[in-house]
Amino acid sequence: MTVNDGQADLLLNFFCSAKRHNIDVRRHVIFASSAELAESLRGIGMTAYYNEVFGQFPTKAANAYGDRTFHKMMQLKVLAPYILSRMGYAVLFQDADLVWFRDPRKYFETADQNVDIFFMDDGARSRRFSPYFANSGFFYTKTGMNAVLFYWETLLQGLYFLRGVTSSHQEVMQRALSDLEGRIGMVTEILDIKEFVSGQQYHRNKAFMKRIKDGKDIPWVMHYCWTLSKVEKLEYMRLMDHWYISPAYDKKLDRAAMAYLQKNPHVRKAMLPASFLQSNLKWDVITSNRVKSWEHLCASD
Repeated sequence: MTVNDGQADLLLNFFCSAKRHNIDVRRHVIFASSAELAESLRGIGMTAYYNEVFGQFPTKAANAYGDRTFHKMMQLKVLAPYILSRMGYAVLFQDADLVWFRDPRKYFETADQNVDIFFMDDGARSRRFSPYFANSGFFYTKTGMNAVLFYWETLLQGLYFLRGVTSSHQEVMQRALSDLEGRIGMVTEILDIKEFVSGQQYHRNKAFMKRIKDGKDIPWVMHYCWTLSKVEKLEYMRLMDHWYISPAYDKKLDRAAMAYLQKNPHVRKAMLPASFLQSNLKWDVITSNRVKSWEHLCASD
């Protein structure tokens, strides 16, 4: 997982979702966008890594899909899994805007051993994501040279980022998958969208969403993609009762929001979610609680 300061609450909510469903995430490694962020994460009991050779990254969340902040963070998302795969690890990579209901690692332990890489189904069927339509926000690679070559190929094709040809590393990954299938016979499997749910289902299958909310269907994970910005992610998570952070923490954010409005009178209250959540939500809001563990910031069962 890779995060910057602007994704603080999404990251915490993911950890709290795991806690709610009794899933151990202590081995989850977070690649932070700055040394200060990594230190803050470690301060509340998370495993975080940063190296100055990564370069400099934005501290706020992206204002919209595909903007410059989104683009810059994509580069770190390519680098992080490559490092771990090159070290010989199997890699389960995901974005911060997921919640877990069951431990997906158990699924991959018994999955087809002939498959090199598993991807969540994005749900989109646009030409640029063909032929796999893989979602780059959740995927698993086994150990081995095929996985290393996939990440290396993705890094090389990262030149498309630098040239501004595309702002989506999801698009770049489709090209790498197709190329390596033809050259080395790499095997890719796209996961069942009803078991590993993407945001497409939230918008296109309301009956299924109701069954999940009512506890009648329990997928492995749900990914709140298919959103314009973080504002919609937070809204949809709350509507689905997938917001697992303590109400006391939410109140603290409300107070911080009011303080932000006072300092920025030009911001209309109706625009607060977009302006405040995108640019002003810092890890100091969390660490100022002076807690020793992120678990203390989660809502009770």
